[in-house]
Amino acid sequence: MKVLTSILWVSLILAVRVNSFSQMYGNLGVSVPDHQLAQIAGTGPSFGFNYERKLGVRFKARASTCFTHFGDVSYPSSSPTPSTVYKMSTLPVQVGLKFYPFMKNFWAKIFISGQLGGQFTFYKSNSYGIQESIYYSSQALDFSYMPSIGLDLNGVCFEYEKQFVVNPHGNQLVQRVSYSNFRFSVKIFRKYFDTNK
Repeated sequence: MKVLTSILWVSLILAVRVNSFSQMYGNLGVSVPDHQLAQIAGTGPSFGFNYERKLGVRFKARASTCFTHFGDVSYPSSSPTPSTVYKMSTLPVQVGLKFYPFMKNFWAKIFISGQLGGQFTFYKSNSYGIQESIYYSSQALDFSYMPSIGLDLNGVCFEYEKQFVVNPHGNQLVQRVSYSNFRFSVKIFRKYFDTNK
């Protein structure tokens, strides 16, 4: 755990250096939980930042972080089971590459990407019984990765991402964590971050 935390901090420090990354994007999106995660998390909003720098014609290095607050999920009581409300948020910090496979016409705007890193997960549940209430809270840091595909329209990007968490812990109900992100990004602070002008 300490090693993974150290790697994340070093990656984040390298990512935010102005002289290292030429472009900064702000993004907004919607996250949709998949598989087991949908049992305790609903669709929710997300926002974050991407840092990118060109590595030749087809490649860009990138680092990203994005906070997602999933929608609450409630289960009504049915004796003897109490009613329960689940709350969950995530914050991945990841680095990777962006690749443009095509070079001509409209197809040149299509890209694919892959990122690795860690995800912080914040989880809470409240169970309301007839005589007492049970509150549970946990935080976890796990290895994560995220493939994606998108469209780059000169500083405005539309991207579909698939976030995976490997061996999630801190949550007794979910053994597999994955969710889809539908994201809209806009280049910001260009005069400060674009060193290739």
